[in-house]
Amino acid sequence: MDVPIACDLSGSDQSPQERLAEFADLFARHLVVRSWTAEGVLLRLDGGADVVAWADDLSARERACCPFFRFSVTAAGDDVLWLVSVVDDPVARGVLEEFYEMATVDPAGGGNDR
Repeated sequence: MDVPIACDLSGSDQSPQERLAEFADLFARHLVVRSWTAEGVLLRLDGGADVVAWADDLSARERACCPFFRFSVTAAGDDVLWLVSVVDDPVARGVLEEFYEMATVDPAGGGNDR
């Protein structure tokens, strides 16, 4: 199955800048740590059920515009484990690397550094 390695926000009420700002807001508030795994990027966020709902919703909206992304959101106590991966394609892996770079812990008081 060919999956286009492209982002199409034409069906969204958000601009690309607004979507990126939402990711940045989530990461600034709740990202604890990011790491690479064999599957992709694993993000650990704090915040519990509200953050699970936010990450699930954001994942669904991102899948709708970028079908090459794969997301798995799991509650783990008060933490949220968010696995982000892509289809096996060099361009998609490049986009995942950009996603990893975007997901940073805010040392000024956003997510915890536990």
